[in-house]
Amino acid sequence: MHHKQWVDKQVTSDARRWDTQAPFDESVLPAVDAALAARGKRAVFVHLMGCHLAYNNRYPASFDAFTANPRQLPERWSKTVNRYDTCVHYNDGIVTNILERVRATGKASATLYFSDHGEEIYDYRDVISHNDTSPSKYMVEIPFVIWLSDGYKTLRRDLARDLQSRVKQPFSLTDLPIVLADLAGVRFPGWIPQHDPIAPQFQPYTRYVGQRQLNTTNCLKGRRFTLRQAFGRRRR
Repeated sequence: MHHKQWVDKQVTSDARRWDTQAPFDESVLPAVDAALAARGKRAVFVHLMGCHLAYNNRYPASFDAFTANPRQLPERWSKTVNRYDTCVHYNDGIVTNILERVRATGKASATLYFSDHGEEIYDYRDVISHNDTSPSKYMVEIPFVIWLSDGYKTLRRDLARDLQSRVKQPFSLTDLPIVLADLAGVRFPGWIPQHDPIAPQFQPYTRYVGQRQLNTTNCLKGRRFTLRQAFGRRRR
């Protein structure tokens, strides 16, 4: 099941934009219920809008959760940060709703949640969104969460055990097909555990952002900025 209502909005006759007219992600929940109610084994893929720009279009206006400015940012920046934080809070609720629906089935199941990229929101410079030309750790580090039901843990005791030791293992989303295959218990020609980041045999490798190697020299370190530093860069 692929949430594609926001794609449909792009091709309707009134030409509504996906970034301003997309339905809220809660609209996927009835389809998730229908998919989980089906019989037999299945894989359900839920594509959320998440926290793409514009952040305040990703949640209902009544959902505003953050209004303070603890970092004493310029008002325009603070408003954007609060909208992003509210968006993340709303997204957390959608992911929790999906997870609780999977749990309620009582079946052996695994749920994986991840983002395709991170987002920098004035964390230490006058930058918002993401790119691969001047990346920071906020842009390239993403959530990657695996939840296993008790029934799944019983069936895959080895995987459930091994996951505990893999929590801090760096890897790339290029490994995602291998992870999905392992979670589903699928093996295919060319599958080897050294390429599986959730297997103990996994062998770390060089990761890339765009065409460049990911390391601390070309992926800017995440340090807080001062307003003098921020405005000083803008004046030059």
